[in-house]
Amino acid sequence: MQINKETELKQLKQESEKCTVHLKEQINELRKEKINCEMENEKLTFINEQNLKESLNLKSDFEKKNSKERLTDTCDITFRDNDSDLKFPSKEASESQSVAIQKLPQVNKKSGNDNAKAVNFDFLFLHDSICNFIDIRKLLSGSVYEGIKHTSYTVEKTREIISSLQHARTLLLHVGINNLKKESADAVVRKFVLMVDEALKKVDTVIISLVVPTKYSELNEKIKNFNNQLYNHLYYADNIHFCSHDNFSHHGQVLPHLYQDCFRLSRDQGIRVLASNIRNILFPRSSRRSVNNHNRGTNHYYQSQNKDKYVRSEAMGNHQNYSYNEGNTNWSFHEPVQAQLTEDHKYNAYGNSQSIQLPFKINIRLSETHASSKDILALDGYKCHVNCRSDSNKSRGGLAVFIRKEILTGIKLIDNSVNDIMWLKLDKNYFGLTRDFFLYIYISPANSSYTVRTNCDKQLFDKLYNDVAKYGTSREIMLLGDLNAHVKCDELDFITNEVDDTFLNF
Repeated sequence: MQINKETELKQLKQESEKCTVHLKEQINELRKEKINCEMENEKLTFINEQNLKESLNLKSDFEKKNSKERLTDTCDITFRDNDSDLKFPSKEASESQSVAIQKLPQVNKKSGNDNAKAVNFDFLFLHDSICNFIDIRKLLSGSVYEGIKHTSYTVEKTREIISSLQHARTLLLHVGINNLKKESADAVVRKFVLMVDEALKKVDTVIISLVVPTKYSELNEKIKNFNNQLYNHLYYADNIHFCSHDNFSHHGQVLPHLYQDCFRLSRDQGIRVLASNIRNILFPRSSRRSVNNHNRGTNHYYQSQNKDKYVRSEAMGNHQNYSYNEGNTNWSFHEPVQAQLTEDHKYNAYGNSQSIQLPFKINIRLSETHASSKDILALDGYKCHVNCRSDSNKSRGGLAVFIRKEILTGIKLIDNSVNDIMWLKLDKNYFGLTRDFFLYIYISPANSSYTVRTNCDKQLFDKLYNDVAKYGTSREIMLLGDLNAHVKCDELDFITNEVDDTFLNF
């Protein structure tokens, strides 16, 4: 009896496992069908919108007797906001508005022939339907770029349009998601690289806007793989630049308020963040504050963190402020400033032999300034918070934090009641985070005369423990600053037996 029961249980278990596998396969098939349906619906919706726009434009063209030259989308109208300089000036940029409109490339005309030869122009934006609602006038506002945008949906269609070009100064690409829905990341990368190679024969600069994550975890793995491979294939080229969109997710989870559905971005927030990321690559914010910097040639630096964060850091011109994403500024890595120190400012307490050579541009330079509470620290364009030792006879220790005025509203000083400690809060709503960030700054050297004399380290660590318990329950905490480990040759700078391995050699 017992043997029969065990046999029956095994059979039931095997049948249950088979049913589970079958259900998983059905679920995967349903997901694929849903993705394909959403893609087709999205494409049909956009085509219907474009057909409606075409009919309205044809009526207006007939009234104006200028149907051959009129654009089909108001987002594609060329413009000139002011006479500021361009990084890549063109002949057309100096011509009149009417002449520039007549020289628009044929690839933008929905009812025209895609194989028609395109004339020279400044800026071409080829994208999938995610970027339909990006206003190119705002994207290029404050510059003298002649801009045009066209929805190309897939890599294949984008390559067809590129083949019809004669020449362009800058080509911005945001395609790939529609291919990744049906193909492997490896296959799409190969197609994309071939497309870029062909484009470089006709354009001076290619800017690649990497694929934005979706609400599907399986598809996001393909997107991450695609972005990583694409960067590794093309990062070496000086005339290829990357724009990442990792501010659409936090800890591997997409931010829901940036999405309208599983793929499409919300027009009030998601589109603004996307446009802001692209805008910051076209016109790095460092150039906005430096009037004399727009003609200075700079090298191209790239930063990669976990293989999915990339940045271009070349100024393309002086321009006005941009309205996209004012309340959700992606300040962490899209605002590079080249660290150029003169000989008078290269002081290093350990000598130049131990100086750090950074392979990328940084936002802020930190050093031991030996400033006192009587010193006035000022840096143009920054707000400074100071917490120095008022009872110190010598200029040592203390904190000075400079915050850029553009992001000042998103950062708040919470506590500086104790010397050598300063708590700063980064507002989650302002920076698009899921939780508030708190930054803690400084730890004094354990064996310094000041620490031994005042016993300040006990007070400092007591406050640190209490504050971490206070702020850390519902917020993220980052410890920053000069932590002064002061490791001696007879002391270890790591935790022994951090993992319990007591009996491994038993």
